[in-house]
Amino acid sequence: MEETVSDAYGEPISAGATPHSGELTVQFDKGVDLARIESLLRQARERGGPSPETVSTLNLVSIHFSAAQYEKAREALEVAGTLHPCRLIALIADQGIEQESLTARISVVRSGGAITMERVVLSATGRAVRHLESGMMGLLRPDLPMVVVWGGRPQGDLLRRVVESADRIITDSGARPPSYLAETATLLAKGAPIGDLAWARIFPWQSLAADTLDVPDLREHRGNVRRARVVCAGAVGAEGLLLLGWLQSRIKRLEVEIHAEGEAEEEASSSMPVPRAARLGLGHVKLLEFVASPATFTLRREKGVLISQVKGDDDGFCAHRTRLPPEMPGRLLALELKLLSGRDELYAQAVQAAAKLLAARTCCCGGGAVRRVGRRRGRRARPDGGGLDRRVERTAALRQDAGGERALGTGAVLLHGRARGPSRSRALQLPGGIRRSAPARRGRRRPPDPRGGVRPG
Repeated sequence: MEETVSDAYGEPISAGATPHSGELTVQFDKGVDLARIESLLRQARERGGPSPETVSTLNLVSIHFSAAQYEKAREALEVAGTLHPCRLIALIADQGIEQESLTARISVVRSGGAITMERVVLSATGRAVRHLESGMMGLLRPDLPMVVVWGGRPQGDLLRRVVESADRIITDSGARPPSYLAETATLLAKGAPIGDLAWARIFPWQSLAADTLDVPDLREHRGNVRRARVVCAGAVGAEGLLLLGWLQSRIKRLEVEIHAEGEAEEEASSSMPVPRAARLGLGHVKLLEFVASPATFTLRREKGVLISQVKGDDDGFCAHRTRLPPEMPGRLLALELKLLSGRDELYAQAVQAAAKLLAARTCCCGGGAVRRVGRRRGRRARPDGGGLDRRVERTAALRQDAGGERALGTGAVLLHGRARGPSRSRALQLPGGIRRSAPARRGRRRPPDPRGGVRPG
């Protein structure tokens, strides 16, 4: 067993600052010695001087499958852990290295005189990976919820065991091909408490769409949205599919379309003095358009600004602009950590709808652009949106409740759309396109004409 102590370790730091790189390091030969790790945690607390208290609100477990993957996510985990005081347990399981090793690194972070984060990093290679799961379970604080940040693909035996024990699981669908949304939808159907950083990325799009349709002069269009289109940068990504799935889960009988245009933005310089909005990455949403005839709503991104435009409305042209939030490490993770247990039902419904759209795109179009009509009965819709049976559509509209309202939004931002009710027309549709008026009700008499004579029919 080898132990290394840094002299700079344990010094207090200001709120929001990065902890010193000094750590207590210990290497194990056979399994994880939990008593030894707890002893090093006590030493870490004492080396910084007496602390009045240790604040912790959750167990934040981060699971990665290479050291490079952890280093990429490390800054975001530390910032989110500072905003949400926690015990951070990071697991690095690298089976690509045959040599067996098992190492633990222990440190603490202080803020405002109190310890706000206890960090334990367990790294294993080769066959020693099998010890990580038992070591993690032994280091958890039993009185706090367990939130897992999953850095791999949404599959495997380890993930299934994590689903059974965790209060919440946070993944990033945008970091993997969108085909893995089907795996996420399967887990959600079984009740898995999954959150998604890709879902947090489209919050500004959802908020702007809801705010635009909540303008008093535009509220008349909320119940008439029938078509939606999303354009992604470079390739179709999970963010675009989730945005369409959100719309389709809120608006019945919505015809949707998604495709890719242009290229993603290049990586910005890391020496930017002022934080700016995140770059337009591969697969990110660059345009959202939905039609509520005769009005067309277009939301597009121009650098760090979202612009909403409305054309075709009786009141003329409308426009609205909102600036995207500056991209800071851990911002998206901190948003998802606001829900410590359970799952977001709105996200679950959006993923189910996105998985169906993805299946239609894969089977019918071979990965190209797709147009899909949701929740129709009768004939199956062709991939190009043609061949719809309008009589079946009209029948479905007549069966729909005329007084229902649907919420479209996240948090406190709601977008209400009133369903179409039964037609009030007294005209009957006959075969061959012939129309005639329906007969008047029996027993109903017309009022006499006060001027006398015969009242025209």
